[in-house]
Amino acid sequence: MKTTHEILHELNVARRISSEDERRWTRLRRECQSPAVLGFTWLGVVIVMSLIVGLWLSRHPGHWDGAPVSLFVPVLVMAPGVMIAFHRKQKALLKIIESESPQLFKKLKTKGIA
Repeated sequence: MKTTHEILHELNVARRISSEDERRWTRLRRECQSPAVLGFTWLGVVIVMSLIVGLWLSRHPGHWDGAPVSLFVPVLVMAPGVMIAFHRKQKALLKIIESESPQLFKKLKTKGIA
């Protein structure tokens, strides 16, 4: 027969493990989602670059040489951030698969997918 002290201790340990598990899942879920700021950042960069091109064209009418190239600058600026977010998402998904289904994770490792 267990004493009340032992039962309370087991409940505290179970609650602590549960809260740690919940925190870990919250962190992994957050890493799997694409950042909401990314869309606003893209929009801001495109607007700023459009304004720069518009000002440049208003001061230098007839010079369209650099205008098309400067529109691709936001893509080059944002590409590393997008790739980092993509890799972070892939790692978080692999961690979820590893914790929930070790057999599937082993199969993915042997096939060279993970």
